[in-house]
Amino acid sequence: MEVIAVDRGVKLILDSTDEVKCLYQRVGGSGTKTLHDGANNNFQIPVGRKYIGNYIYVQAPEGGNSEFNLYDSASTDSATGTTLIADGFRLLNSATTVCEFPVFFEVAAGRYINYKEGDAGSSAITLIGVLTNA
Repeated sequence: MEVIAVDRGVKLILDSTDEVKCLYQRVGGSGTKTLHDGANNNFQIPVGRKYIGNYIYVQAPEGGNSEFNLYDSASTDSATGTTLIADGFRLLNSATTVCEFPVFFEVAAGRYINYKEGDAGSSAITLIGVLTNA
């Protein structure tokens, strides 16, 4: 894969072994969960690969406040490891509030991406990225 910096983000040029992966999770009331793959399993970056996060979409569908973090972690459902998205991203009091933005981070083989809801509200995340050779 080739990564090129462009205005307001990055452009990923994929090769034949790369795979676009959409990961997701829903967390309610101050919890931490591992992002799931399309088969609804905890997603662990496979051996010999790395995951490049490219775009995040967060929704707080039940109203109330929602403050979230994202972690590169060695274990499932854990708010430990390297912080990918830090405190300060907050969705405030609405029936349905959304937040979406481009990102660029890499997560190594054997690791998990964990999503922490730091407030009493419920929220859901979708992370789009690329699984590529390490």
